[in-house]
Amino acid sequence: MNREKLVAFGLIALTFSTAIGNWIVGAKSAPAPVETVSDEGQDNFSFSKITKLAGDNADIAVIDVYGPIMYGNESLWADTPSGITVLQAVRRAAKDNVKAILLRLNTPGGTASASQAIYDELQKVKRDHGIKVVAAMGDVAASGGYYIAAAADRIVANPSTLTGSIGVIMNYNNLQGLFGKIGVTNITLKSGRYKDMGSPFRSLPPEERALL
Repeated sequence: MNREKLVAFGLIALTFSTAIGNWIVGAKSAPAPVETVSDEGQDNFSFSKITKLAGDNADIAVIDVYGPIMYGNESLWADTPSGITVLQAVRRAAKDNVKAILLRLNTPGGTASASQAIYDELQKVKRDHGIKVVAAMGDVAASGGYYIAAAADRIVANPSTLTGSIGVIMNYNNLQGLFGKIGVTNITLKSGRYKDMGSPFRSLPPEERALL
């Protein structure tokens, strides 16, 4: 019994000392303070901010792309930049003559139009202003997030980052069998051959599958 108590005490002491050590190391290796420049009220920014990392020969704009990427009102998504806000941030970075842009991506993607607009704007500032772009992927950078990252000169990701999936999946439920059992019949009026592709009320013919 005394031996068990001794082992338990040793484990507690080891855990405590490890925590203290990590705290000390973390305090010593804390990153240098950064200058945060708020752009609210400037250039039609709604809440976006660009963080500049100051250094001897560095002027880097850090732009966060978090949450769904789309055009529209930011108030629909708390703390989520719309496509327009990210575009404004990229343009502001070019206007400020930064040397590089760091995109911090943590997004499942969004609409094709907004993602393409950001991709094109990044290509433009690289071409017209010589700005280097680095994309840093967080938990997820899929679909439109991967699309945006493709405009970067370099992409950095964690081994566990979820990425990929640019317009490569479409799914729907075929409820035809269920509706047949409960006596539900669907009537579709359409002006073209493929107007109801992907309908859950019928199976998918080979020609429609090939087209999709």
